[in-house]
Amino acid sequence: MVWIKNIFTPMYGQTDWQGKLISFFMRLFQIIFRGIVMTFWLFFTFTQIAAWIALPFFISYEIIFQMGLI
Repeated sequence: MVWIKNIFTPMYGQTDWQGKLISFFMRLFQIIFRGIVMTFWLFFTFTQIAAWIALPFFISYEIIFQMGLI
């Protein structure tokens, strides 16, 4: 939210149009890039959590299968 809040604020106090333009595009790039990285990280994290939750059930199934009960 800080990046979006300050998207039109010039960086390093450069108030000329070049500074404002560079600041806008740099912040826009940062918002897009960090959003993509965060999306991949959330996908990876949720995949790991799902695997952690499913692992005991899979191990229990394999133990029962190896004992010949299924």
